Amino acid sequence: MYKAQLKRRATAGDPVAMYNLSASYDAGRFGLPRDYAASLAWAATAARIGGHVRAMNNVGFAFRHGEGSAADPARAYVELTVYLDRVQHLGEVD
Repeated sequence: MYKAQLKRRATAGDPVAMYNLSASYDAGRFGLPRDYAASLAWAATAARIGGHVRAMNNVGFAFRHGEGSAADPARAYVELTVYLDRVQHLGEVD
């Protein structure tokens, strides 16, 4: 039940649902397979469309460690820089 509702909300454009679906694929929760590529795709969508800051962080680390994609330190740097700029703007990081 939860898996279907989560997928429905994520595909409808809810960034929190996108982030939670990403985390569910990452951990293999709620009957979903552990799928790092799907996890990265949903985190990137949550970050890009919804501005979800935790998703931005996860995208950067996925590219840094090669989870869901080939490791790409340059892309990781860009993604994590965007994340840090965002959280500094929000006052979450001093």
